[in-house]
Amino acid sequence: MRQISLNEKLVVYFVIIGISGLIITAVFSFYTTREALLSRTFDQLTSVRVNKKKQVESFFRDRVRDIHLLAKTDEVQKIAEWSCEKHAGHSATQITDNMAIAYLQNYLGVARYYHKISLFDSSGTLTSFSPAPSHGRLLVNQQNPPHKNLHILQDMLVDTAVKIHDIYLHPETGTPAIFISAPIYQQATGPCVLILEMPLTEVNRIMLETNPNTGLGASGESYLVGSDLLMRSQSRFHENAILKTTVNTMGVKEALAGNAGISVIDDYRGISVLSSFSPLEIPGLNWVILAEIDMGETMTPIRNLLSDFLLIGLTVALLIFFFAYFLARRITSPIVHLKAAAENISDGDFDVKLPIKSNDEIGELTSAFNQMAIRINQQQEQITQEKKMRLRSIIDGQEKERQRLSRDLHDGLGQSLIAIKLQLENYCETVSLGANEKMEKIKDYFEQTIEDIRRMSNDLAPSVLEEFGLTTALKNLCRGISQSASVPVEFKSKGSTVQLPKKTRTYIYRICQEALTNTVKHAQATQVDVQLEFEKQTVKLEIKDNGCGFDMENNGHTHGNGLSNLMERAQILNGYIQIISSPGHGTRIRFECKIKK
Repeated sequence: MRQISLNEKLVVYFVIIGISGLIITAVFSFYTTREALLSRTFDQLTSVRVNKKKQVESFFRDRVRDIHLLAKTDEVQKIAEWSCEKHAGHSATQITDNMAIAYLQNYLGVARYYHKISLFDSSGTLTSFSPAPSHGRLLVNQQNPPHKNLHILQDMLVDTAVKIHDIYLHPETGTPAIFISAPIYQQATGPCVLILEMPLTEVNRIMLETNPNTGLGASGESYLVGSDLLMRSQSRFHENAILKTTVNTMGVKEALAGNAGISVIDDYRGISVLSSFSPLEIPGLNWVILAEIDMGETMTPIRNLLSDFLLIGLTVALLIFFFAYFLARRITSPIVHLKAAAENISDGDFDVKLPIKSNDEIGELTSAFNQMAIRINQQQEQITQEKKMRLRSIIDGQEKERQRLSRDLHDGLGQSLIAIKLQLENYCETVSLGANEKMEKIKDYFEQTIEDIRRMSNDLAPSVLEEFGLTTALKNLCRGISQSASVPVEFKSKGSTVQLPKKTRTYIYRICQEALTNTVKHAQATQVDVQLEFEKQTVKLEIKDNGCGFDMENNGHTHGNGLSNLMERAQILNGYIQIISSPGHGTRIRFECKIKK
């Protein structure tokens, strides 16, 4: 699983915090705006409902006052006397010479709310006065009322006050209308009732709203409902809804129970609406009034606001992301540099110094890290110098010991063996022939021993290195190994021979000697090439073989301390050594160091 970087974590944290703030702000703004919008819409609906309630109640109060005053006029009293006489031949008769009839004609012309005035007497006769459609005269119709309306008219005779009767549908035309009745008492003929019949045109004009600028928008409406849950005014969405459309909603039930209020309900269409409802205070009518608007239209500004907020939120989220990215980079960049510098130190590169770009805690941490790197570098240099000194002391001591052993072998043991050899040669001249053969063999053994001691003395401290220089010493070394190990070793030198310091000559000689010894022991090579190259201020040595090679990952386990000795001597000379090898591809050792004068 991929490790998540600090930079990525900071970006994620910043984005989460920013988006969380946006979401919290959006949710808070949404619900706050929603509540404010609902409250404003309910207030608007309540204002419309209260205003229309006042208009409807005022309209019916005016109509009650009209019939109350009309019933007391002399003209109506005269007409009541005339209608109660039941003169034959007056049915559907135009009467133009009667002043009372002229008064009613004028009244119907002025009072535009009524389309018929009727009188009903105790004898069961219904006398109606209505304007003729073709001219301005008044039509008088005297008849017995239909049986289905008779009980309504009879109930009017017993009423002692003005009364508004609920809407009914005209038996012939099917149009809705409202009756308002007022009693007229005649001593001679008995009680009589004045009836005003008016259409619902004015009520619908008050209630029906189709203009979206009146406060109800494109989906709002106000309407009236009776106690039978049927509409009493025209619907904005249903034609001919009066006494045909059932409104069985919670708002209607609450209003019929005498409660006024607001609520979110499902209307008669099954659509969620905001509703403001209350009962109407009209004597004789158990009606309620409602003002409603669709929830969808009410929430349109919220949806638009939400869309705008989503767009703005997306933009802000992108800005937050880029801001978080650059801020996180700014915060983590010094830490990343510190991590890289720490890795360099762990790899042995102590010459590290980071720039201080801030005055905060990270700047202080960078400064402390630089001080730590300086101290570690100083300590490492001290340790390296001390290690070089100790290693040099050990190797120099080894060289001195080799030189001492070489002198002892050459001057002591070698001279003694030569003296013994000379004595044996003198002795051989005096002994018999058989003994002489034995002595010759002994002389050969002494010769071989003297040669081995001379070779060991030369290996311990090659005198040619001191007398003839590094090039000749390496050439002799290569020749000697070729002869002793039967492995062809070819030596080449390039450049002008430079006089090197004694220790440098010795260490380079030992490096070559150690490399060739390892090659003979382990490489199984059939060809070895040695090249010594002198440049202006550099000496280079390369030993290359075509042997079996070895795995660089496991060289210590296979080759013991040989490679370590090479590296230690190269380190003492402040040189550079490179060992390149792989199984089956031979080995190449490259060494170079600066020439110190």
